[in-house]
Amino acid sequence: MAPQLVDSSSAAPIQFTLPDAQGEEHNYEATYHLAIEGFPLAAQWMTGVLEPLASVLGIELQDFKMGDGQALDFKLDASFSAGAGAKALRELLLDPATFPMLRATLSHTRRDGVSLASDAVFNSVYRANYAEFMVAAQRVAEANGFFGPAAGLLDKARGALNLALAATTVASTESADA
Repeated sequence: MAPQLVDSSSAAPIQFTLPDAQGEEHNYEATYHLAIEGFPLAAQWMTGVLEPLASVLGIELQDFKMGDGQALDFKLDASFSAGAGAKALRELLLDPATFPMLRATLSHTRRDGVSLASDAVFNSVYRANYAEFMVAAQRVAEANGFFGPAAGLLDKARGALNLALAATTVASTESADA
């Protein structure tokens, strides 16, 4: 019996709403990445975001054990500081080396019906609006399964991520006001 191919082009689009730095809501719609570009992006998210985050949290990725639903199971170190995790994550997401990965993650995304693929649109949308950019990239990465079986790590560290993004929003607002 031949394997059946699944046509992901007919999958429902990824949809979510995010506020910008001024609090105005924006509608996002993204299509799933094809495997030929998605797999390298998944590898980049795993090594560029999850591994450093695990390190900050005091978790060894190789020590994870598979749990129900093929998710990796682990416990956060009791000494974990959400503030330290937020600072490290903010620095990681703001690292210029991370930018191409975040941008590529949004390459099949529309914000308020306009494609983010063009440099002009991207620059206009995310100027002094970096927190929205990072959250949008994270949402599309999660929906595409870029975190693989370590997706639970991001769930466990959500507080640190929220703190990091809140601090980034404050910092970008303060620099825009200066």
